[in-house]
Amino acid sequence: MNDKLEANLLFYESIVPIAYLDMDGFFTKVNPAYSVLFSFLEEELLGREFTIHFPNLDLDSKKKQIQNYKEFFLLGEKELYQDSLADKFGNFKKVEITRSLIHLADGRIQAVIFLSDLSNSEKANEEVLNAVFNAIGGVIYHSRLDAGNRKMLFMSERADVFFGYTSQEIQNNINILANLIHPDDLISPAQSLEIFKKNNNFRRIQYRVKNKSGSYRWLEERSILIQSSTKEYDIYGVITDITENRENNKRLEDLRFALDQSVIVSTTDINGTIVDFNDNFCKISRYERNEILGRNHRIINSGYHPKDFFKTMWKTISSGKVWQGEIKNMRKDGSYYWVYSHIIPLLDDQGIPFQYISIRNEITQRKEAEELLAASEEKYRLLYENAPVGIVIVDSKSNIIDCNTYLLKMLGYEKKEVVGQNSYNFIHKDFIEYRSAVLAKLFKGEVKRFYIEEKRKTKEGIYIWIGCYSNAITDSFGKVVYRLDFITDIENRKKTEEQLLKQDQSKNAILNIVAHDLRTPVIGITNLARLLLKQEDSVDKQNYLQLMEDSGNHVLSIILDLLDMASLEQDLLSLNLEATELNAFIKHCIKIHQIQSQEKMIQIHFKSSIEKIYHDINQDRMTRVLSNLLSNAIKFSYENGHIEIFLYREKTKTVIQVKDHGIGIPKEIHEFLFDKFGSGRRVGTKGEKTIGLGLSIAKEIIDKHQGKIRVESEENKGTSFYIEL
Repeated sequence: MNDKLEANLLFYESIVPIAYLDMDGFFTKVNPAYSVLFSFLEEELLGREFTIHFPNLDLDSKKKQIQNYKEFFLLGEKELYQDSLADKFGNFKKVEITRSLIHLADGRIQAVIFLSDLSNSEKANEEVLNAVFNAIGGVIYHSRLDAGNRKMLFMSERADVFFGYTSQEIQNNINILANLIHPDDLISPAQSLEIFKKNNNFRRIQYRVKNKSGSYRWLEERSILIQSSTKEYDIYGVITDITENRENNKRLEDLRFALDQSVIVSTTDINGTIVDFNDNFCKISRYERNEILGRNHRIINSGYHPKDFFKTMWKTISSGKVWQGEIKNMRKDGSYYWVYSHIIPLLDDQGIPFQYISIRNEITQRKEAEELLAASEEKYRLLYENAPVGIVIVDSKSNIIDCNTYLLKMLGYEKKEVVGQNSYNFIHKDFIEYRSAVLAKLFKGEVKRFYIEEKRKTKEGIYIWIGCYSNAITDSFGKVVYRLDFITDIENRKKTEEQLLKQDQSKNAILNIVAHDLRTPVIGITNLARLLLKQEDSVDKQNYLQLMEDSGNHVLSIILDLLDMASLEQDLLSLNLEATELNAFIKHCIKIHQIQSQEKMIQIHFKSSIEKIYHDINQDRMTRVLSNLLSNAIKFSYENGHIEIFLYREKTKTVIQVKDHGIGIPKEIHEFLFDKFGSGRRVGTKGEKTIGLGLSIAKEIIDKHQGKIRVESEENKGTSFYIEL
């Protein structure tokens, strides 16, 4: 119970008559003692002017009384005076009045008056007080603070039980208490006054008192302060033994602390109005305490659950049964949170609920994880069922656990015809031995995945080619528990490969026949034409013989290109590479083309920015590349021109550039330059013919060296080929 509630309780239980009045002199609150003193019911006083106690005043005197009251409000000074006030029946009672101002929590200012009935003897009061507090097991007292000194004016009879001294002994010497109270709990009169002022003249303190055995017991003191003069204060208080309660409260506080750290606790009345709750309710819902108290749980209703959900819940708890379940709530900021709730009805003697206690565990993270997992499972289920590839789950004994729809369509089976079967029942016998060997490695953990191409049996009994990617799926201990196979239909690809293989074999046979059967007679014809040309004096015959020799050389060039192409396709997979110093290698290639360049009076310049650099290359094949580029540069350069070859490093690459200043290459045929027999064929500056194989061969060679070849060219300005190694 908080201090505000305690002060309110003490107000109504106090034997001192107390009343609150507003700024206009109307009663706003009276305690029972005040009502009894003047024989008025509470409702007869509330809303009436305080002049009700002066029934015989004329109008002018009444106005003066009200004016005096309002001046008191303006000055705000405490007053202590004696007066005679009439009760309900017109009988006047002589009273001592203490009047002061208080500031309420809602900002209002009111006057509070404390009355002492001077018409009854103090002895009679003491007898009544003793009888009351002896009955309830407590001690009451009346003390006075005078200029910082404390006096005990009255203490009820049970003081000896609490303090070991009689009431009279303590009244005679109040300092006895200072020797009994634990030093850590002792407060001075000044500190006591400060507590009163901070709490609207109310004080609630707890302290330990040493008993005769030397041990301490806990006492609680609740008291109110009345200023009787500018220097004197009267204190009326109640002292009770709270040792047992404190021990119980300590256990309850420990329990409450533990609950606050882990769960949400709230208590509602029979109508669902929240009457109590723990701090965790505020922390998780993000509402302040004053926003929750007196409201119902609709304040956190998320709207997620249907009305029938809560109807069922209320039907359960109103029948006296415990309800439990998951509820989605909404915080003050609009965000959501989940709780697992236990709602426990508290029953009266007739078994009818009079309160409900709700204990909730927040499960937001778990629910979010479940939602994510469900979404993830749904996503993977959709992927699994709609994937454009067959998926099969197989255990360590090769039994099929599950498969998707795509696989069933691929092989023509129904699911019941596949699931539970051994996967080897569908594999062609020629592939079983190899698959068994690889699977053994997979389940031993030697490999995590592998790919195999094999034949699988369809429902029609036909075997088709499939590609299978097998993956090991392990448990938390790393043990392979099953495998996940992704299967694709490669039947059409295999048929295409067989057709291409047959075509390739036919092509190579034709190329070999053409190359080998034609090369020898062409060489013979060319040599014969050259020999006759030296012996012939007739100009016309010389021209014919020269034409014969040139044609033979052209045909021979074609044959050599065809031989190169055929041999490349057969042996490029196993190039023999050797470390080669590129400066010397390029100079050697230039010498090979000196005669060709001299015929058109073209100079070849070599420039290198690297003194020595080595690369692993196949010298024969790379010579073929540079020869092709140099030959083309000469063909497409004008007479008396020049060709430049550069060797340099560009970041991590070595670059060979062959640059001419000839006719250039039209932009529209750049993309066809490296195609076999492509549309990039052109005629040289002196009518030299090409067949379109040289650059395609060069590209294949460079590709096999894991390099790149590219071209930059502009018509009538020249061409540059770049080899990047």
